[in-house]
Amino acid sequence: MREITAIFLFLLFSSGCVKRTIVVESDPPGASVWINEHPMGRTPVTYEFITHGRYLFRLEKTGFRELIARERVMAPIYEWIPIDFITEILLPIHLEDKHLFQYRLDPLPSQEKLQLEEKEHFQQALEDLKNPDPKKRRASCAALARERDPKTGPLILEAMKDPAPMVRAVALQAWRAVQGEQALELLLEALRRDPSRQVRWQAAVELEALGDHRAVPALIEALKDRNPLVRAGAAEALKGIPDPQAVRPLIRSLRDRDTSARRAAAEALGLIGDRAAVPALTKVLFHHDVQTRRRAVKSLSQLRDPASGPALVRTFTDWDPQVRRVATTALISFGDSRVIPTLIRRLRALKPWTREQAAQVLGGLKDPRAIEPLKAALRREPDPPARAAMEQALTNLGAKP
Repeated sequence: MREITAIFLFLLFSSGCVKRTIVVESDPPGASVWINEHPMGRTPVTYEFITHGRYLFRLEKTGFRELIARERVMAPIYEWIPIDFITEILLPIHLEDKHLFQYRLDPLPSQEKLQLEEKEHFQQALEDLKNPDPKKRRASCAALARERDPKTGPLILEAMKDPAPMVRAVALQAWRAVQGEQALELLLEALRRDPSRQVRWQAAVELEALGDHRAVPALIEALKDRNPLVRAGAAEALKGIPDPQAVRPLIRSLRDRDTSARRAAAEALGLIGDRAAVPALTKVLFHHDVQTRRRAVKSLSQLRDPASGPALVRTFTDWDPQVRRVATTALISFGDSRVIPTLIRRLRALKPWTREQAAQVLGGLKDPRAIEPLKAALRREPDPPARAAMEQALTNLGAKP
């Protein structure tokens, strides 16, 4: 009896076994796999199973169509009943029951692929609104601004209370993009009360994009903000919303210590078109900052007030050719002959470019009083560009050089 027991135990512990596996491969690889709706990772996938039968495979990969396949996993003959008792219990051998399934994924059409990617990006943006990283939350607000989906309004509204200024600033952009004119009140509130200069500046930018004249009083008030970035943003916004009530405040901003605010104010006054700004702009024509001078001369040319003529002639001594060129064009377009005596005197100026600009304007105004002074100036002129300008002026006047 003991011998029989010993033989049975020997057969039991030295018996073989069968390893059953399902291998799923895809072309291209890296597709997510579900087997009977249980996630299994990405291809290639190896799954050890217990029972044979029907299995449901689902494969997904971005940019490709979803693939669903129903497969029958057939048992080999050594797994049939009662043969399986012998192969798994009595025989001291190891067997492998392997089933390989290979699938080729079909790529999506370009338009469908783009729509899928946009949907995935949109869903990711919604999730990132709760991300602990403020940079992620900011990027999420920017993505929502591009989507312009009104349904995201409550989420954006919540982001406008974010502790990080960078997030609140971009949330303002998203709020304006989604709400349109309805965004006005909250933008005004942010401009007036937000503690961050970055957010107040962004509010001014969004108000300019909105283009609503109801924002002008708040932007005028922001010209006095304690931070130069906000003052410059308000002046820039008033360029985009030209309004006569901003003329006096912008004239005061021409004296702002901040360069950007001063430049924007000089440009905005020309766009508004009120000649009350001419005296202040003529003073700025001789500012030490060249960009301020460029914007001032451009605004004066837009205002077309002949009263600015003498000041524009004085810019012919400016070292910047752009200032001189715009002043020359403006004087010719004004057609005011009262500057003729001043221009004739400039034909004797020390700088050759001053003499050149004066000759160009005299030729453009076509006043006969300039003929003899131009001939005299041409006889003594050593500078080639100035000589060419004088010759052309005489031709315009119908006089032989």
